[in-house]
Amino acid sequence: MTPLDIRNWVVRRYKNGKLISRTSVGRFDASLPEEKQLHMTPQLVTWKQGLIPKGRCSESCLPGTRKVLREGYHICCYDCIPCAEGEFTNHSDSQNCRRCPEDEWPNERRNKCYVREQEYFSYETDVLALVFSIFSVLLSLITVFMLGIFTIFWKSPIVRANNRTLSFILLSSLMFSLLCVFLFIGRPVDMTCMLRQTFFGIFFTVVVSSVLAKTIIE
Repeated sequence: MTPLDIRNWVVRRYKNGKLISRTSVGRFDASLPEEKQLHMTPQLVTWKQGLIPKGRCSESCLPGTRKVLREGYHICCYDCIPCAEGEFTNHSDSQNCRRCPEDEWPNERRNKCYVREQEYFSYETDVLALVFSIFSVLLSLITVFMLGIFTIFWKSPIVRANNRTLSFILLSSLMFSLLCVFLFIGRPVDMTCMLRQTFFGIFFTVVVSSVLAKTIIE
């Protein structure tokens, strides 16, 4: 097969016409070994407006995203996928995102991590914390008062007819459910974080079960 010359055609326009120039920038010879068939001299190539095209079909992925290859396309074709929640990347064209340290969280662009802000109910800054505490104490005192009445008249016919054991369980669980409010107020620590959901779930479940049991029995 006859070797082929690779030429760069350049058209320059002037006031009195245009000039076309041809420059040999490479050569292709199929008779040579595969790795030597194509020979190019990039320095001789003149691109339009001096811009050299990029050898990719996708734009560069910005920090905060990662590259995912498009199935069925060339390796230079990919999509830019935002990092998952809790992950970040601070450089372009990243293959994988990194997870932030345990006490940090990524920003909206997910290109860096910052220390997490602790938000919680506080008696010093939140009026609702004080309101909830007052209501919890008042309602708990009412429940304790009712428990005292049931205890004093434990053997009376009215208390016995009202299923005294079930009523005692209902009032006790209701009182502890109301007091669980204090586990949700103040700076959270490991102990309160473990107890707040567990205690409230248990006592509230007992309250609902006792009300349903009293409805069925009566």
